[in-house]
Amino acid sequence: MQKPSSPDSSKFDLKTEPDSSSQSTVEPDSSKFDQLKTKISSQSAKLITFAKAKGPLPFVIAGIALLAIVTIIILAVVYHRPSADIDNQNPGETQPPDDNQQTSNSQSSMSPSDQPDAKVPVFIDLQPTVNAWLKTTPANVGLMIYDLDNNRIAASHQPNQVFNVASIYKLFFVYDGYRQIEAGAAKADEKYVTTSDYRANTYAYGECLDLMIRESYNGCADKMHSDRQAFARVANLIDEINLNNTTNGGLSSTAADLTELLKLYYEHPDLSEENWQKIADSMLDQPPTKIDATTTYNWRQGLPSGFSNQAKVYDKVGWAWNPESNLWSTYADAAIIEFPEQNRHYTVVVLTSNLPGRTAAAITNLGTRIEDAILSSDNSL
Repeated sequence: MQKPSSPDSSKFDLKTEPDSSSQSTVEPDSSKFDQLKTKISSQSAKLITFAKAKGPLPFVIAGIALLAIVTIIILAVVYHRPSADIDNQNPGETQPPDDNQQTSNSQSSMSPSDQPDAKVPVFIDLQPTVNAWLKTTPANVGLMIYDLDNNRIAASHQPNQVFNVASIYKLFFVYDGYRQIEAGAAKADEKYVTTSDYRANTYAYGECLDLMIRESYNGCADKMHSDRQAFARVANLIDEINLNNTTNGGLSSTAADLTELLKLYYEHPDLSEENWQKIADSMLDQPPTKIDATTTYNWRQGLPSGFSNQAKVYDKVGWAWNPESNLWSTYADAAIIEFPEQNRHYTVVVLTSNLPGRTAAAITNLGTRIEDAILSSDNSL
């Protein structure tokens, strides 16, 4: 997943230096200076002759007059002299463009979204799509779809209702973990935990940050959640991005709050591109995990499986199956969706409780409906 990059200055001509070969050089007129020297010499001789003949007082008066004449002449020359330095011209003046060179124009002050080659996609109202889906879904739902390109909510339903979000809380600890690496407070290759479950092994800090998303691995996450310092940093992160309905290290949250967290992931202002690419890969490439001889977890059976290969779905899932009720007591997906050909980017957070269907087919159907609505709208434009 690529965050929109700064526009290529070569496309938008943000600054074009003038071609020195196209600028004429103004040479001073030496004949004018010769004439001035002659005038000054002539006037000086006359005044000196007059002063010698008449005495000291006229000599002083003549000197003052001579100085005045010289000053007036110099000022006249400076005032009328053409400028030989193009960079010292009045900024408001415009030089005729050279037909053989590019010149700056009004586009240089345009924001990237206003540039001809970086237009913001037309906003699509996805609320009718969500409303239609809700009529088919017999579960308690909190949902928000956010258009990252237009900075607008595209659809929502009970966005501030608090849910148990299960393993989605790991997103908070993963972001904090990469911040620690960026700050030099932790090293990706340092030993972090030794586990004894199906993945029994010793894992480095960076490996844990990857596995907590790619396989939602509790062997790493449990240690981070119980670490007082890590928990305190996550609490500060929650306050930092003003998540008013998120508690217990992110285990309880809302669709609106998790949307803000995904927006932070999308912008990742305090992460290097290298670390951001690691996160993106963890959220995109999530093969099924064999837990034991009879159990395999399919991490992408919900929202991601509803999209075609025209979209990239960077996802973190959280679930809890209740065998007594044969329902998902919690099924949640938090995703950043990218449509590369359409240059569209969304966050989608869907939180549910008591969702029927062992394969979370209802969530899959939501993904399909969202993609169909976006692609059909783009095709009709």
